[in-house]
Parts: sequence; structure tokens; C-alpha cells
Amino acid sequence: MSTTFDRDGDGVLRPSPNIALADEESLHRTFLSEYDALTAEARADLGPEAVVLAPKVVEGAFVRLWDSRARFRTPADVRAFLVEDVHHAAARALSRRMAARRLAGNEHADAHATHDPTPEESWKHIQRALHGEVHSPQALAEAAAVSRHGAAEHINVATHEGNPWIPVALGGAALAALLGLAAWMTHLSADAKYAKALNATDVRVVSSTSGRIGIVTLDDGTKARFAPETKITIPKNFGPEMRAVRLEGSAVFDVAPGIEQQFHVFAKDVDVVAKGTSFTVRAYPGDSAVVVVVNEGSVAIGRGKEKVDVATGNALFVPPHTDGRAATTAEREEADG
Repeated sequence: MSTTFDRDGDGVLRPSPNIALADEESLHRTFLSEYDALTAEARADLGPEAVVLAPKVVEGAFVRLWDSRARFRTPADVRAFLVEDVHHAAARALSRRMAARRLAGNEHADAHATHDPTPEESWKHIQRALHGEVHSPQALAEAAAVSRHGAAEHINVATHEGNPWIPVALGGAALAALLGLAAWMTHLSADAKYAKALNATDVRVVSSTSGRIGIVTLDDGTKARFAPETKITIPKNFGPEMRAVRLEGSAVFDVAPGIEQQFHVFAKDVDVVAKGTSFTVRAYPGDSAVVVVVNEGSVAIGRGKEKVDVATGNALFVPPHTDGRAATTAEREEADG
């Protein structure tokens, strides 16, 4: 990898500054001190749905906190993130639950939960999410075994009813569900792989201060031209199988073509995915949204599997936790500036 700056730069790869969450032990201490208060916040937002959704909302907030830990400098930053994330996640969870009930034709279904998890149980859930255990080959095999067992029970019942086509249909449905589960786990495993690499302690950070601009050439040939007060985080194992960086600030990426693996730029909670193209991303910590301008080719922009394609000449404005919209002329000019 080669790195150059303008005449004021020194071309040195700067280490990441101190962060509030240096290791999992500090995350655990934060969890123990904030869990009860955050659970109360979630329950207040969720109302009758709290018995099912509150633990998931709070556990998810700590997972996302860990994924974004490099941006937090003080305990106050950490708490502010957790409180905001819990409120947003609760709103999203309620919306999705109501939508699912409408699709099922029952908008007043009772919530079902065996029990409220203890803090120790919730911490174990968070650890499994952090270390990707839920997507391990063993977990996938166990899920497949459960699916086969469930399908066998349904087929046995259907056989007694005397309809020969029901077992075939149920078997096909079970197979389709299993294949879908495998695809879903593979996708989540890839996201977890990127998050782990970008949050590792051995990442390399290229940064520019006020009044300085620079350019970095990644090991795959991709060039990033970045504006003042910008930081680009590069995983140690960046290469053909790990084409991902994190951006804080503003940069133009000219992505090297001819490589099968897609190139990812993670900015705040947004994932920008491109193949052999040129695009601008603006995502300063104080900005109200991530703005992406496509200069050449096309990119996919969004979170997780929910992405939209943006073609040459267009720009997308993506606020936190919500879907994006077409950027205004002023928003585009600010990003391109």
C-alpha cells in the first residue's frame, strides 16, 4: 500500500486514538452499569410488546456499540449512543412487528415469551453475536437438524390425513426454508467478518488534519482521495477477500476493476458497495446523514441486505436508521466539494 499527502503532510500512518471501549472487558462493565436503565427505556417505548422485544432491542444496542466502538472517546459518548440506539431500535421493532401482524391478519396477537432473560443470559447472547458463534458450521448443522425434525413431524401428521401431496409440499417448504436460512447466515457471517476486521486492534488508519488533503492507494489498486479532517480505517488483511474500509470524513474512491470480490465502504451505519466504479462519500461525525455521489458506474447503498442501486450522476442522502432519499443540489454540492 502506498500513501501520499500534499506538501503539508508527512505520509505517516497514524494509529487510532484512545477509545472508551478498549476491550470486551470494558464493554462488559458498560453492559453491567447500563443494562437496567436501558431495559427500562426500551420497556417504556415498547409498551405491551416489551416482554418479547425489550431484551432483543437492548442486546442489539450493545452489539452495534461494539461494532462502532472506535468512534467513542468518553463514557458520555457511549451512553448517548446506547440511549439513542435503544429508542430507534424500539421504534423499528414495533413497526416490523405490527407489519408482520397485519400480513398475518391479526393485529392484536398476544406476545409470547417464556421468560425475561437475566443480565447474564443477555450478556451471553451479546457475546455469541460478537464472536459470530450463531453463524458457525455447528450452529448451521443444528438449525438444519431442527428443520429436518420439524419437517418429519409435519409429514408424519399429514400422512395420517391421507393426502399424498401434503408430505411432498411440506418437505419442499422445509428445504426452501433451510436454504434461505443458510443464505441468510452466510450474509450475516460476511458482515460479521468485515466488522471484526475493521474493529481489530491491528487496523491501519490513514488520516488528514485540518487544511490537509491526501491520497492512499490500497493493495488492490483502489485509490482514495480524501479531504481534510478525514480518517480511513484499513484492515490488516485487506486484499482480494477483504475489500472493505471505514470512512469518517469525505473521500473519492476510484475502485480498481477486474476483482471478483466487491469493494465496501462503511460510513456510520451505511454500507456502500461498488464494483469497478468511482464515487464520493461524505460522512463526517457531525453530519446529519451519509451522502454518496456516483461519479461513474453504479453502487449499492444501504444497511445489511436492504440496499438500493444508485446509477451514474445520481446521489443519495441517508440519515441514521432510516431509508435514503435523493440528495438535494445543495447536499450533493457539499459532498462533492
